Amino acid sequence: MQPSRGTGLQRAASPSATRAVALVIALVNVALLAYGYPWQLVVFLALVGAALVAAAYPVWRRAQTLPEMVVISCIGLSVYAVLIIAISAAMAE
Repeated sequence: MQPSRGTGLQRAASPSATRAVALVIALVNVALLAYGYPWQLVVFLALVGAALVAAAYPVWRRAQTLPEMVVISCIGLSVYAVLIIAISAAMAE
């Protein structure tokens, strides 16, 4: 029987964690574009999201358990959400 995906004896994070966060960021960007945000802002947020995933990847690789990977993902998505809220508030003024 093969070991489950995620962290195992090799202590390597599953690529599914990276894909899941990247998918959430992509869906948020599509939703913002559909909501009427300028495409330049959405492209900027996509680049920030890609940088977030790239910055979190080494931390995911050091994570030893699935809950650690979930916490890291939630922190990254929270930072992304705060950035979107801050930009939305600045645009509203």
